[in-house]
Amino acid sequence: MKVMVIRVFIFLSILIFLLENISAVEVLFTSPEKAKINEEFEVTINTETQETFDVKIYIHNSEDTKITVGEYISETKSDSWKNSWYYIKSAFPDKKLFAVRATDSFGDRTICVKLRNPGSSIVKESCKPILIEPQEISDEQEEVTDDDDESKFEEDSQEAPSNKEEIKEVQELSQPKNTQKEQSSPIVLNSPEEKIEYVSKTSKMRKVALYSFLLLCITIILFMSFKKL
Repeated sequence: MKVMVIRVFIFLSILIFLLENISAVEVLFTSPEKAKINEEFEVTINTETQETFDVKIYIHNSEDTKITVGEYISETKSDSWKNSWYYIKSAFPDKKLFAVRATDSFGDRTICVKLRNPGSSIVKESCKPILIEPQEISDEQEEVTDDDDESKFEEDSQEAPSNKEEIKEVQELSQPKNTQKEQSSPIVLNSPEEKIEYVSKTSKMRKVALYSFLLLCITIILFMSFKKL
């Protein structure tokens, strides 16, 4: 029984110690007052402590204190860019400078930094306003876009005649001289195709022999007829 009481007492002492230390930590950070969408900027945590904390830095567009994951509009860079919904584990105080970027929803927004003891649900948080601006198009991109638009316009919108007479003139100039004659001639649909027969030498010889034999037979018949007479 005494051992159980001692264990409970030690546990409560550790818990009270942790609560006192957490409550004593004030989250201080610096960040720009405004940033553009998809433009990386830096956030520095200035809290003085030797304790290790998980870090979450995020921008949100929530209008109340209940912030859902869909209202997170930023990414934080650790090894790679990740949704700011997730903590960077045991990052502070070894790392105090973090890269952040807004990914959506420009306007007056809020940026926050959360510190959490690893394995604990106790969190200290600090927030401040930030203006998120739409991303600007560079002059080079504008020139490329303008050139593309102009070339497309030139391809798709050739100058067309303003009236029927000009249309007729353009058509007459664009057509060959003999086009009108060709158009005036009747058009025959499904005209029969010319058939070309190729006769080999062998077939020619057979035909000659056949005709010769027939001619010989006719000659013999005529000769016998005249002889009887």
